[in-house]
Amino acid sequence: MLSGSPTQVGTYVVTIAATDAAGCTGGRTYTLVVSMPT
Repeated sequence: MLSGSPTQVGTYVVTIAATDAAGCTGGRTYTLVVSMPT
């Protein structure tokens, strides 16, 4: 879960990664675009 209030507009790249109990890993990169409210 992401939470909070952005303080600047812009494009942000984040990578979410996880490892399970068996040691298997996976991840995915996302682009978040923060814009001014309309």
